[in-house]
Amino acid sequence: MPKKPEENAEMSPAPAPAEPDTLVLASETMAGDIRDFILDRLKHEHQPLPWNMRGEEDQKDTIARVASAVTALVRKAVQAIAADGRKVIKARLAQVTVKDGIKGVVEVMQSDPLRHQLIDATGLDILLVVSDASVFEGTRGDVPIDPDQKGLGIGDEYQDEAA
Repeated sequence: MPKKPEENAEMSPAPAPAEPDTLVLASETMAGDIRDFILDRLKHEHQPLPWNMRGEEDQKDTIARVASAVTALVRKAVQAIAADGRKVIKARLAQVTVKDGIKGVVEVMQSDPLRHQLIDATGLDILLVVSDASVFEGTRGDVPIDPDQKGLGIGDEYQDEAA
C-alpha cells in the first residue's frame, strides 16, 4: 500500500484570517473617521464668511489641513486592510542587506503594545505585509482657490480659445 505523502508544514496554506470582514471593518472605520473630521471642522472652524469670500491664504490653509487629515485617514484604512484582521506592529523598514539572503532591520515604537510579542518571536518565522498607502493618495487635481485680486475680465473671451 503506498504511503501518503507527509504534509510539509512550510507548504501548507496559512490559516484564514479571523473574522470580521476586513473591508467592511475598514470602510466603517474610515467612514467614522471622516465623519469625525468633518464634525470637528464644523465645530471649531469659526468662519463667518463663505468659501468664495475667504482670502486666498485662508483657503490654502483650509485645503492643507483637509489634505493632511485625508492622507492620515487613507493611511489608516490601508493599514487596516493590509492587516486583514491580524495583530500587526507598525514599523519602518530602516535597512535591507542582500548578501547570502535578504536581511531587514525594522524600527518599532517602544510604546507599541505588541513589542513584547515581537521580541518573543526572535528566531521564529513571522509574516511581513507591505502596505503602501501612497498608491491611494492621488488627487483629481488641485483645489481651485479664489484669488484675492480678481481679474478685470478683459480679454477673457480669448483665453478659452487659447486653451
